Amino acid sequence: VLDFCSQEFSQAGEYSLARETLEKLGNLSLLMALYVRHGMWSDAAKMFQEYEGEFDHSTFISYAEWLLSQDKFEDAMRAYRKAGKIELADEVLQDLTSSAVGQAQYKDAAYYFYLLSKQAAVNNDVIARRQHELRADLYYAYSFIHTFTYDPFTNQEPEVLFHVSRYVINSLSVSSDCAPSGVSLGHAFYVLATQSMRLESFKLARFYCKVPLQNTCG
Repeated sequence: VLDFCSQEFSQAGEYSLARETLEKLGNLSLLMALYVRHGMWSDAAKMFQEYEGEFDHSTFISYAEWLLSQDKFEDAMRAYRKAGKIELADEVLQDLTSSAVGQAQYKDAAYYFYLLSKQAAVNNDVIARRQHELRADLYYAYSFIHTFTYDPFTNQEPEVLFHVSRYVINSLSVSSDCAPSGVSLGHAFYVLATQSMRLESFKLARFYCKVPLQNTCG
């Protein structure tokens, strides 16, 4: 009787009554199906956590697609992984990384490259792991340079800017073609030169003012 009532409530759009009926029936599978069918994803996620291992993980695919429609990309990535769709999770992560770089959100880009390095470690891809780790470090360091260059005010210490700009320059070739997307060696030279002046390292400042990459000292 309760099973019949739950179906009638669901067809009539009385989802709260259908849920209450299925809870009394104790049928978790039908309750989860109700959540998935009608896009009640917050309830579905809560139920997944409470009864982990009780449901087919393929259900997470629909959940991940809904999360993508809500621009919740990191949650969607985790849902794809739980569904066993590693390739789809990797695609989401790659899109997140490209978007962060394109929007000059370099700290976010560093975090996503760190996640890529962790995934490469799971896949036993030593070369990819190392490349992603280096890219994560580079974008994190460059975020300080970008902030100093574009923000009207900064509270960053000269010593910090000095060292991160040195790190970026030393990590890359002098040729700007070797710099990853969004990273400007010219800006790194500019920051190093200005902070060298502030720290009274005038010889180093003069050297970087003469770097032929671009006229970093105006």
